[in-house]
Amino acid sequence: MLDIYKDGQAIAYNTMMNAINNNKISHAYLFDSNGNPDVMDIVLSFVKSIVCLEYNDENNAIKVCKRIDEGNYLDVMVIEPDGLWIKKNQIIDLQNEFSKKAVEGRKKIYIIKSADKMNVQTANSILKFLEEPVDDIIAILIVDNINLVLPTILSRCQIIKLKKKKLSDSSNDNFHYLFNNGKCSDYDNDKISDIIECIINFICYIEKNGMDTMIYTKKLWHNNFKDREDNIMAVQDDHMIRNIQDVGRLIAKLLLHEQQPNYKLPEKEADYTEADRLFATIMKLAEEGKINEAENELYMGMVEDDVDYLELALTFYLYLNDMDGDFLDDNGYSREEVLEGMKDLASDWGVTGLEAF
Repeated sequence: MLDIYKDGQAIAYNTMMNAINNNKISHAYLFDSNGNPDVMDIVLSFVKSIVCLEYNDENNAIKVCKRIDEGNYLDVMVIEPDGLWIKKNQIIDLQNEFSKKAVEGRKKIYIIKSADKMNVQTANSILKFLEEPVDDIIAILIVDNINLVLPTILSRCQIIKLKKKKLSDSSNDNFHYLFNNGKCSDYDNDKISDIIECIINFICYIEKNGMDTMIYTKKLWHNNFKDREDNIMAVQDDHMIRNIQDVGRLIAKLLLHEQQPNYKLPEKEADYTEADRLFATIMKLAEEGKINEAENELYMGMVEDDVDYLELALTFYLYLNDMDGDFLDDNGYSREEVLEGMKDLASDWGVTGLEAF
């Protein structure tokens, strides 16, 4: 059953076969899918190899394996997310079920799909079994992102990492040829046959490898859509700029009774007030790209109910809004943060109802 993965998943195959052949089945396994769409097939092949060890009669073993595939073998249970997440009550139900003895064989096995989609409470419910394993129960966790799994769970499982499934080199070559060459009449018969075979294989591949297909196609067509994508982003950025300007003007009218905030420094530094010094500091930091630091300085230096500080803050945010989007991105800031900063400022002064912006 596992032999079909001997070449493509050599390390995982050897790990599983060594456990089976040496009768050293761990109480808990964690399969890191690495985005491989065959992970469930591989896990079920492993489960069937374990279960069928108990059957000397080949016909019975075949029947049992078929029932496992169909999901009606009572000693193998599969849990998957209820919606976006695995819920705590699913784990509680599972624990209640596995407090009972095996019905059909000597071992009970539970498989948790997307085990990286558990909150801390749910994950801690699993830990009890992993910390106090029972001889006749095997847990198999399947994850897409191993970095989201609690270290305490990882340390109690034998981890089996799968290799990412990729298009074959020959398929890549044929697709590149197909998408980037001339008319069909330019191809000889052998090449056309190769391309037809490639298309058929690709359709089959799409069914199980949607993400890889998307990435590969995006690489091929990226340049064709880049200009369009840039135009869309430019329109969105322009819309955000206008939104921020509108919010600034609205706050200025409501609280400063002016059309536009325009905080200005005195010509002589000797005439600076505390507000002036704060304004000079944050503007200099912003010019240097230290925008988050400038915003922190602003909030630490603000004085409540002082309109000078309100105006300097609004002027500061509108100054950020005038900056180039790439400059903001390169320095860890965004126009969305400019807008949120202005909304927070307005809220501190009792202005609400800006959710529409």
